[in-house]
Amino acid sequence: MNLCHIVGAGDFHPSLIQRTEGDLIIAADAGFAALKEAGITPQVYIGDGDSLGFVPQAETVKDDTDTLAALRWALENGWRHFRLYGALGGKRPSHSLANIQLLSFLKERGAEGIILDPRCKMELLERETRRFESQSGYFSLFALE
Repeated sequence: MNLCHIVGAGDFHPSLIQRTEGDLIIAADAGFAALKEAGITPQVYIGDGDSLGFVPQAETVKDDTDTLAALRWALENGWRHFRLYGALGGKRPSHSLANIQLLSFLKERGAEGIILDPRCKMELLERETRRFESQSGYFSLFALE
């Protein structure tokens, strides 16, 4: 299974990305700078440069958040398994909330997404049964409905 890794402008730790050959890396706006600093070159950049400060050679998309625009592009190009990095934290709490909502957006389209952060892992389950093994730290489960 190939993964589409999308890096946004929030808190990003490159050690979380476990990529294999055939995976795709998309920079969503300022995620481009975070990837560059980590020595990772994204195959695709989507954004308008408002958080980055400049626009790399790429199509400008702004009807959606940069991460949603990246997801739409990837879905249109056949990707169905996503890992989102830099999706939490950062300067704008509204982006964290919007990124959490994206998990529902993906589920509605038959895709799966996981937000990965050094502090947590978030995924959306819908009418599914899942077994969670005991891990160190905390486990939280929230109902959206």
